[in-house]
Amino acid sequence: MTKNCLQCNKEFEKPINCSKKNWLSVKYCSKKCYTKSMKGKDILGENRNKIAWNKGKQLLNQRGENHHSWTGGISRNLRHTEMGRIEYKLWRKSCFERDNWTCQKTGQNGGDLEVHHIFNYKDFPELRFAIDNGITLSKSAHKEFHKIYGNRNNTKAQIDNFLSSIAQEA
Repeated sequence: MTKNCLQCNKEFEKPINCSKKNWLSVKYCSKKCYTKSMKGKDILGENRNKIAWNKGKQLLNQRGENHHSWTGGISRNLRHTEMGRIEYKLWRKSCFERDNWTCQKTGQNGGDLEVHHIFNYKDFPELRFAIDNGITLSKSAHKEFHKIYGNRNNTKAQIDNFLSSIAQEA
């Protein structure tokens, strides 16, 4: 079975790996001829010169306070910026050293440890780098604490209650 190439008009035979169904749609003898045939054609077709419906329009209903991720004008990355500061790194290291790199809930030494702010970071900016405001917890214990008590308005009583629950479980 042979066909003529639509680009170079050369006669060619059915490719070895081509099924009979696909053979009916083969129009070019090679990829080179196919590429040549596409040169100068508008691949995007009739939509090429259309302007998008929202081009140049401001979505005023999704700006500022109306936007779904509005945080009151405070950057969401502010805490991550703060975490890069030397004061934060020193505070974190000091808390780890004070607790001997051991989770105060599980007793896990080393591994995936985090320092928990006893009085939460956002509401008590004056206590952010106070060493007595941090406690070493394993990542899983830290997640468990926030699952029980939430992320806001954390107190010393909550952490004491959380740590004393070890004795009740054992």
